[in-house]
Amino acid sequence: MNFTRRTALVGIAGAGILPFTPGGTKNMSLLIRNASPSDIPAIVALQLADAKLRARLNPRLWALATNASERMIAALKTISEPYTGATRHHWIVAERGGTVVGVMHGMNIPTPGIYEERGGKYAGVIADDSHVPADTKIANALVKAVEDALLEADAGVLVATSPADWTARREFFSTAGYVPTTSYLLNAQPARLPKWDSSVRSATEADVDGIVKLSALHRSGLEQANPDFWKIHPDADRRFDAWMRISLGMKDRSMFVSGGDGQVDGFVIAQPASLLHLTAAHDSSKLGLIDDFCALAFNAPEMARDGGGEPSSLLSAAESSFRARGLDAALAISPVRMAEKVKVLNAAGYQAVNLWMAKRM
Repeated sequence: MNFTRRTALVGIAGAGILPFTPGGTKNMSLLIRNASPSDIPAIVALQLADAKLRARLNPRLWALATNASERMIAALKTISEPYTGATRHHWIVAERGGTVVGVMHGMNIPTPGIYEERGGKYAGVIADDSHVPADTKIANALVKAVEDALLEADAGVLVATSPADWTARREFFSTAGYVPTTSYLLNAQPARLPKWDSSVRSATEADVDGIVKLSALHRSGLEQANPDFWKIHPDADRRFDAWMRISLGMKDRSMFVSGGDGQVDGFVIAQPASLLHLTAAHDSSKLGLIDDFCALAFNAPEMARDGGGEPSSLLSAAESSFRARGLDAALAISPVRMAEKVKVLNAAGYQAVNLWMAKRM
């Protein structure tokens, strides 16, 4: 969707364009438009202010990079080059009285292959490096504009991101119809966990069948927890099998399983974090990511076998892997509604720091 300069914009471009005076100001027009390279200094200033606020909320997760401004400028090249691989970027700004006062960064991210597309080919994500203005009317106009751009580019689900402790941002998106779906939980002192027990071992190709079966059970739990957001692809098992066999050969990650007698009662993958999990302003070089973390105890505790090990032992293994790679903090991902998994993570020292919030379509 191509937003062009207008005296003011509310709602969908071309359908109900109305001038208004936001926030009680007078004779000051609002423009909602596509960003241009000339906006980069203003956008960086807004993003840097937000980055400093996030760093105050959690200095371990959101430590500012020493070259934060340069990294943000480099990331903003997607204003003029909107594709990074299969991801499509949208940068939309709010300008009032000639000054950029807000920015939305939307990303059309391909739906992971193990899930079905939900009314569109992509997940439409309003990224962490969006600046939500304090003026609610301006913020609403910006969000509407980026949602329209994401939907026009074939998003089937909309997601907004917010630090868990950034109350104003979280409540703004909640009012806009977004509900917490996925939680990012940080353990800033993973060395506290003891060494894992004898039920945990490094994964091999012989474990892949068991990993796939356990993942299928986990995916079923996801769909039950939030059927509006997760819908399992009918070919998910075959696709996940192929990805696990590729992952076993990837040098940047470690895979562990638990279970006796060759069984798989749990598995975990420990890998580096990326800019999808942190914005360009923050230093993720010492942060490890636990994304795939599944155990019978989360979805079918009645099926857990004696000697199968505790899920916390898998966390210990993952964290030991991080330390061996020079990573000193761990970020884990969990569905908000998967209570047993969240309970295990909390008990191991993980606390919610960031939220992905989905909007019912």
